[in-house]
Amino acid sequence: MIYPLGGLLVLCLAWSVYWTIAFGAARELVWIKRQSLAAEGVALTCARESWGGFPFRFEFTCENPVLSYAKGNLTTRVQSASVVALVQSYDLRHALVLVDGPTKLVTSAGSPSEISHERALISVGVNPGGQWELSSDVADVQADGLFASASLQFFARQNEGKLDLAGSAEGLIIDGPDGTATAINAAEFTASTSAAMVASNAPLAYAATTGESIVINSFRISHSAMKFDAQGNIRLDADRKLAGKLTTSTNDIEGLLDILAPIFKLKRKDRGAVNNLLNLVGNDPGNSAKKADIIAKNGEIYWGPFKLADIRAID
Repeated sequence: MIYPLGGLLVLCLAWSVYWTIAFGAARELVWIKRQSLAAEGVALTCARESWGGFPFRFEFTCENPVLSYAKGNLTTRVQSASVVALVQSYDLRHALVLVDGPTKLVTSAGSPSEISHERALISVGVNPGGQWELSSDVADVQADGLFASASLQFFARQNEGKLDLAGSAEGLIIDGPDGTATAINAAEFTASTSAAMVASNAPLAYAATTGESIVINSFRISHSAMKFDAQGNIRLDADRKLAGKLTTSTNDIEGLLDILAPIFKLKRKDRGAVNNLLNLVGNDPGNSAKKADIIAKNGEIYWGPFKLADIRAID
């Protein structure tokens, strides 16, 4: 009995020594990385921060965190109630981040916006080749004046020179103009773009200058019996306005217009014109779905031959 017990004690002692050394190295690495990012204008400050997690993980807790980014005359700050980062001591390539809301976004160029949500779970991993992937899952999201959702999920993955993206939402309510609200049971998308655009210090400027596009592999909306599908690509033109083309189809034009009319401020006569045009030009003899292209160009957006709205530049 003494030998197994002694072996266990030696194993526990060796693990404790490993954890202590690795824990110190992890804290030092995080400190160096924070200093490096601060030199580039990215800073994380905490009202109070602490470390722990013995014996099987490294845990960093930041209360009232503020993540700020400053470049030129523009300053952006993201504030939350608390953030907890966890890394298993035997798997240093995978981290979990828990974010307690509400989360507030403040920019020097506009008024602050606040998003209330349940605890958000963010997973970040790096494979042996150095490529990363990120996923997030958050419930009961409400962004004042924009939208509310019972559930939001997002995924991003570096894939060689590309960036793969995916996301889904359930129980979505979009706030429209004049106090209108539009309900959508479910929405999801998959897309890809250049990893270089996201890695750029100024992604919008990079996209507008290079014409790099986001390829929409699939975009689906469903509400009751209505289903809407789209594929295509979008980009920013030289004036930083959305441009591109999406090929769309729906099995219920009226149901889709119930969603789009409040968002694009379609009047009754405009809605009737859209319905008639799409029924006229969108017929497919081999399919009951109605098809039409959504085209954005020269600061305007069209659905089939009908103009939906003007497009504002993205700052």
